[in-house]
Formats: sequence, C-alpha cells, structure tokens
Amino acid sequence: MTPAARAKGAVIGLVMLAFGVTMVVVAIRGSGFGGRGGALGEAAPCASAAACEDGCAKGRAADCRQAGLAHHQGVGVERSLARAHRFLRAACDAGDAPGCTALGALVMESGAAIGVAASEAPAILAKACDGGDAMGCNNLASLYADQGPLRDPARARALYEKACDRGSGMACSQIAKAFQAGDGVPADPAQASRFFARARTILQGGCDDGNARACGQAGWLLERDLGGEIDIARARGDYQAGCDGNDGPSCYNLALTRREASADDPNILPLLAKACALGLPEACNATASGTTR
Repeated sequence: MTPAARAKGAVIGLVMLAFGVTMVVVAIRGSGFGGRGGALGEAAPCASAAACEDGCAKGRAADCRQAGLAHHQGVGVERSLARAHRFLRAACDAGDAPGCTALGALVMESGAAIGVAASEAPAILAKACDGGDAMGCNNLASLYADQGPLRDPARARALYEKACDRGSGMACSQIAKAFQAGDGVPADPAQASRFFARARTILQGGCDDGNARACGQAGWLLERDLGGEIDIARARGDYQAGCDGNDGPSCYNLALTRREASADDPNILPLLAKACALGLPEACNATASGTTR
C-alpha cells in the first residue's frame, strides 16, 4: 500500500493527531526531567518530582510546570489531576508561558474532572501565546480552526503564522494544508509547498535534538512529496527514533512502512503492540486482528 493510499485510510487519524486540533491535548504529554521535554521544550533543571515541588515552593515557575507534568503523568508520584492543576496554575500565574500551554491542555483534556470549565482554555492559551510560547499559539489556533462555536479561520491562520514564525513545525504544516486545500485562503500549491518545506526543516531539527513527536511528524512528511522529495529510508529512520522515544504514532507508522516492505516482517506486531500501549486506538485494533489492514 502506498503512502498516498494510506493517507486515505488508517493513517488519516495520525495526521489529525500530529497536525490537528488534538494538539490541544497532547501538548501536555512527553515532558520529563533533566533533558529535552518534547512538546513543551526544555525540561526544568530539577532531578525529580519532589525536587520540582521544592523549586516551585521557592518561586521557580518552570519547576512548578514540571511538578504539574509529573503529577499529570504519574512520574515519580501518584498520578493526580488535581495536583497537576495546582502546580500548572501556579506556573502560569507566575508567567511561565509553557506552563500556561500545559494548563490550557489540561483544562481541555480534563476540565470537568478538576472543576474548571473548558471555556477558560482560550484565555489561558492566549496568555501562553502572548508570552512567546509557540505551542500555545498553535493550540489556540486549533480551537479557532475547529468546527466548534469558536471557529474563526482568519484568526486561526494568524495564530498559526505566529506559531510557525516562532518555530512550530506543526503550525507551518497547518498553514500549508490550508493553502493546499483552499481552506480560508485561495488554493496556492506554491505556498503550500513553501510552508511544508519550513515544517520539514523545523520538525527534522526537533527530531535531531531528541524530540520524539517531531520525529514522527518529520517522518510523515518525508513519506510524501510535501515540501521536498520522498525519502522512505529517512522517514523510517525518523519513525524509529520517534518510536524509541515512546511516540505512539511513530511506532504505528513504522509498522506500516515495514509492512509495505514485507508483510512477514516479525517487527510489525511488536511495533503495533507498543503503539497500542502508548494509547493509539488504531494500533490496538490492528494488534487485536493481527493485521494492519
């Protein structure tokens, strides 16, 4: 099955996960201690959840953010959405823009569970964006790009452009998709190609720096003639790096590319099982049936 064919089938869900509205949710995931923090950038300089909590108590906003992420993910502590909210709120109130991005994601994902209305998310994400966080701008744009009551394509595009200019490859891809489809702007293949090329460069740089999610997104673009030539070998390399970094879509897409090369590849089902364990329903369905079809 060719990449073009898969784009019409199972992988379309991954496109939305990688480049669409669901980034509002996934932006809170993927951060750890003592290294690069995935969607939220550099991790705070604290060695454990307890150290982050101590740093937060001493007024270090980035430590508040990392403590919140630890409680959201259950890293070194028992998972607690209430405590995640408390620490992320403290980070955002202290002016930590990535903390506001994570707080906005938490509100969108679990607002009812923590007693916060989802309607608060736009203002929180606007604070993140105004504070210079590209992911905050990207996530706010996704709210205005969605088919819900906030839909405002012009505002979404302006925010995506701001996020793209600040280094969000996902935002660059969204602009490219708009020009490709003529969604809110006149269709312009040349502009689409230009923004896809920017996305490739940014995402590949993120992948090279150890951002697993960027690896998956870069690989997806490399599989297609979007912003550059198709390079299946390099795409597989990026998917492998992303999967090694526990990015579920990377594991899933790597399984599909391996299946295209050989349906008897013994690595296919283990990759699907890992993607399933990382929370990807498509992979769980494929694992249960023993096939990627």
